[in-house]
Amino acid sequence: MHAHAQSQCNATFTYTINNNVVTFNSTDSIIHGVSMWYPGDGSVNWGSYLSYAYNAPGTYTVKHFVIDSVSNCSDSSVQTINVQFMPSCSASFQYYSDSTNLSHYFFYDQSTIIGSSYKSFQWTINGAVVSQDESFAYIFPQTGSYQVCEQIGSYSGCTSTICKNISVIHLDSCTLNVSFTYSPEQSNPLAIKFSSTTETNSNVSYNWYFGDGTYDTSKSPVHLYTKGIYNATLQEAIRNDSLITCSSSSTATIYVNIGPADTCSANFTYTANPTKPNVISFTANSGQPIVSQQWTIFKNYDSADEIILQTNNPTYTFTDSALYYVSLKVVTESGCTANSNLQIVVMDSIAANTANPNSAQQIPAYPNPATNNVNLNVPLTANNNITINIFSAMGNLIITKQIAGIAGSNAITIPVQSLQSGVYYIQINYGNETSRSRFQKL
Repeated sequence: MHAHAQSQCNATFTYTINNNVVTFNSTDSIIHGVSMWYPGDGSVNWGSYLSYAYNAPGTYTVKHFVIDSVSNCSDSSVQTINVQFMPSCSASFQYYSDSTNLSHYFFYDQSTIIGSSYKSFQWTINGAVVSQDESFAYIFPQTGSYQVCEQIGSYSGCTSTICKNISVIHLDSCTLNVSFTYSPEQSNPLAIKFSSTTETNSNVSYNWYFGDGTYDTSKSPVHLYTKGIYNATLQEAIRNDSLITCSSSSTATIYVNIGPADTCSANFTYTANPTKPNVISFTANSGQPIVSQQWTIFKNYDSADEIILQTNNPTYTFTDSALYYVSLKVVTESGCTANSNLQIVVMDSIAANTANPNSAQQIPAYPNPATNNVNLNVPLTANNNITINIFSAMGNLIITKQIAGIAGSNAITIPVQSLQSGVYYIQINYGNETSRSRFQKL
């Protein structure tokens, strides 16, 4: 379609499609003209050339306008394009070490996302979460092999993880016995004064990493925080002229303008054994390091059947089909005691599950706990319809979703941002098979 005011302008255009990226080229190359593009998703762009990334597959009506005030002409053109792609993501990262700080490494994201944008980052080293930023710096405490993993998430529900094994072999040891003190300034509790207490006659350099992405190189810095908890690290290195001969570090947890009791909490997650769904593994969480755990399990509010477990992160085998209530009591390093809320664990058809584990196959839900979306990977041996039913902890049907499944792995994303916080149970039906899953909504 064309709407010509005068013939000097020509708004026709060509385009090429590569996954979710469409490249538009204006036929007209007038010197004084202005090109405006309406890609069909509500956005407006300028220029005779446009490379545009769509966030969702579909059919779009693209409008192109050309205006030339010198030639006093204008023209418009419309084309319908069909953009088809599968939103995807692929995690990738790079890293390098600091040549002047032998144990200091920098990690930065180089992932690719198609059809969406970044929602989350999570970095772990040997399984422990160390950062949720796009990039971060880390001081390795000793030589050895470390597994560094990055997990990314997109707003389309895609998640991807990559792990790399890193051998730290250039960490020199010192006899510095690094230590430091810290205290809030009287005039401002958010201003923390640090001071190295290392005793040495050598030429020492100081590198402070305050745990909020900033650093300092003085011996006794004062750093202004926002309220929160931070892991502050002091790295000291002995220098011979401009060369570092060895380095050592020390780390401490800093409570800024809050007491340890403010972070004293208890909660937990649990997972079922895929082949034995009555075998449940519990994992405790708290705002502080946990010293001891006490688990209480009972069914139907019957205290006569109460079971007490005093092991850390236990695995328990349920022997009866029932509705169970589980709670956790923790004691932290600061001496604080906290109790979790009750969570419900549903054991249904334990006898059948034990005799034939496939009759109640467990499919993991992720991320778990979830905030916006829950993902499932449902394997099918042949094309079949999949019905997803989500129940509340009280057994009420909350969500029903039907999908045309195909042979192989079926990636299913379920929006849950509108659900209230709590535990939910998923029933997955396909053909004559039934699988189950569960997740916690934050």
